[in-house]
Amino acid sequence: MEGGSKFKMYLHDAVRLLTEHDIYGITTLYQFLNPDDPPIDINNESLKLWQEILANPSVSMLGYEYDDEVVSCCTLCVIPNMSRGMKPFGLIENVVTHPNYRKRGFATTLLKTAQSIAWELGCYKVMLLTGSQQESTLLFYKKCGFSVDKKKGFVVYR
Repeated sequence: MEGGSKFKMYLHDAVRLLTEHDIYGITTLYQFLNPDDPPIDINNESLKLWQEILANPSVSMLGYEYDDEVVSCCTLCVIPNMSRGMKPFGLIENVVTHPNYRKRGFATTLLKTAQSIAWELGCYKVMLLTGSQQESTLLFYKKCGFSVDKKKGFVVYR
């Protein structure tokens, strides 16, 4: 899905599918997503994984570009499904905006674009999990159309 031609009509002017060259910007953003994680070293292993992610037809890596820099990103996974009339469902993960660019509507546009792509791919629902307990973050996701009343999320870590 690299390049964005398949979803061009669903992409906002500033939102695009990420490419191999975006690995540097993404790894910077991910430091704000999980500050306790060690920085991602750009090496053969990480480059190979990034290429694998980009080549996966079930994954769309989306970024909001401002002043020639990706300042917000998210991952949309579309998962095949046997229930619900065999319609897939979408899962959005790793939503992050650089702190210097927050509260400008970039992530809202990014998430609305991700939803549009999911609907175009026939998803019957899109889910999003957040580890944040900040009321402002939870309100942000509600304003983007996500409900906390329909389902409950559970997570187990290794």
